[in-house]
Amino acid sequence: MQSIINIIIIMSINFVSCGSKYNDYTKYQTFNENELKGEGTKNIKKPCVFVKEEQDTIFVIKSNRKDEVLKYVNKGEYWCRYIKIQGKPSNLKLSTTPKIYERFITKDTIIEYYYYLEDGNRIDETIKLKINNICITLIDNNLKFSDINNPFPELKFIVDNYKENYPSKSTAIDYQPKYYYVYEKEISKDYLYVYELKGNQKRKVSINKLNSLGEFDISPKIW
Repeated sequence: MQSIINIIIIMSINFVSCGSKYNDYTKYQTFNENELKGEGTKNIKKPCVFVKEEQDTIFVIKSNRKDEVLKYVNKGEYWCRYIKIQGKPSNLKLSTTPKIYERFITKDTIIEYYYYLEDGNRIDETIKLKINNICITLIDNNLKFSDINNPFPELKFIVDNYKENYPSKSTAIDYQPKYYYVYEKEISKDYLYVYELKGNQKRKVSINKLNSLGEFDISPKIW
């Protein structure tokens, strides 16, 4: 009889400990990065997300990627997400060169800043500006920041004035150090379509099937 009681106690402890990992989190269907909040609390399907909000930090865990915690930090005039990805640009030989990805979220605009580190120097820098359904990619091989630890003010200035300082890709020569190109997204039923815009023309470049997480779980190379 005692052994049965012990088994029940052990099972109860295991059940509580398994569920306690997300006790501080709220379960949602998906996470809206533009508004930095969870969405959908009824009839939730897998995959889904778990969201925890603290005074200046938001944590997000995807149910299908539980070993990865997405962290959004409030920096005052913007929120920041910092990611380091192993990889290398095509012109580098070192396979351990880290690719850095910093995301700055402010109002309805998301600024993404990508670069590689080589001997402490930033190379192959790219800026992506996302406003609603439009993604604008700025290519610049000569970015310089006065404060490398806080590039946001200068990034904001760059994206606010990109039309004046960057030629359109449709008129740019490939070897030009600065140019930009534009993508537009469209969601139809369970699919995300991405089009490249050139003047009045648009060309379909990507189709991705959405799961129950919607766009939040989709990461097309160009979007």
